[in-house]
Amino acid sequence: MTSDVLAHVDAVFGDDVEAWHEALTSRLPAIVDQWELQLGEAMVGGWNSVVLACHGPRGAAVLKLTLRPEAVHLEGQALEHWGPGAAAEVRGVDATRGALLLERLVPGTSLDPRSCAIDSVARALVRLYRAGPAQPGLPTLAGRYADADERLLRMWRRSRNGIERDTAERAARELRALSAAPVDGGAVLLHGDPVPANFLLGAHGHRAIDPRPMVGDPAYDAAFWALFAEEGSDVLPKADQLAAALGLDRVLVVRWAAAMAVDRLLQVAGSPPHAALAERLARFIRSQTAGTA
Repeated sequence: MTSDVLAHVDAVFGDDVEAWHEALTSRLPAIVDQWELQLGEAMVGGWNSVVLACHGPRGAAVLKLTLRPEAVHLEGQALEHWGPGAAAEVRGVDATRGALLLERLVPGTSLDPRSCAIDSVARALVRLYRAGPAQPGLPTLAGRYADADERLLRMWRRSRNGIERDTAERAARELRALSAAPVDGGAVLLHGDPVPANFLLGAHGHRAIDPRPMVGDPAYDAAFWALFAEEGSDVLPKADQLAAALGLDRVLVVRWAAAMAVDRLLQVAGSPPHAALAERLARFIRSQTAGTA
């Protein structure tokens, strides 16, 4: 194990660093042998994973190791469902060890919400949705928000963060209703975390990585992009543009965005790294609350 990998882990994972050292020590040698890999440098990863450049029998690749092995199975299943024309190609899945081996996309640059046309985002999402109905057994939006009433109220009691109780309760009702409603044109396998860093440029255009797959309404993905694609940008213009590009109901996208904003603001309340996001979400929530008053 290279020193730069350990330095990356030490810098990123804080309280979880001991668990990561144990995981790397116990799992990584077996994974390297199993897939005949030569490890390279640590790459930028998420909050729950270590990502390593590597080289295997089929060429340049990326190894993702997570402390949540169950997530690897779902991620690999989603990427394989979408196929290499829309997502990074899966070269190996080891759910027991929490390891996922993907092709390395070249040049690998992410979508830039400040310079790319909204059509680029829409094309990337449409390629996912064209893959057809998802296999049974994948998570659903309805399942994701089945406990929205209890969960949002519990977070509200803990933090509040300037949100009135009736706002939290109304958002919970919306999340349950929207996630359970029939979907015009049929439910699709959503990306679930469509932000610029999760669409990388490869041979077939921008292709998906790091999904949080759920079956449901594409208006969810559109609302997620509008809320989180670029801090500091207005939500409504992005929601309008992406709804039009995807042929979605603009009102439905905005309803999703308004309810999701309350949910996320309650989640990040009091977290200094998320202060700017919290302020932007609060501003959007105030604008929507004023509009319905």
